[in-house]
Amino acid sequence: MSSTCFWFVCLLTILYPIESIDRSCSGKVNTNAIVRDEPRLVNIVPNGKRYVVGQGYDQINIVHVYGGTPYDMGFAFGKLMSQEFKEGIPEFFDYIYKRAEIIMKIVPPVGVAFLYCYL
Repeated sequence: MSSTCFWFVCLLTILYPIESIDRSCSGKVNTNAIVRDEPRLVNIVPNGKRYVVGQGYDQINIVHVYGGTPYDMGFAFGKLMSQEFKEGIPEFFDYIYKRAEIIMKIVPPVGVAFLYCYL
């Protein structure tokens, strides 16, 4: 009897993800070409290497960190991607400030005072 329950649970585990797909999803099929270029080595630091694939806007960074402690791997990642962080972080905060201005116009004054108390 217990083996029957086991197989029933296995069957449900397989079928549930298939049945839970949202059939009303209106997403588009990804028709982008698969990048088949050879990765180009950009930089090497202790515990990490950075490669680039593609050109211009379609460029993809491949960062491989390894060995040492999690701190060492994080430090290597930061060294390898430091230029992108320097460029991306100000853009991120500009976006956040613009969104905050829009939200402040929508939220009633009481809500704004509440937000300032917790920021």
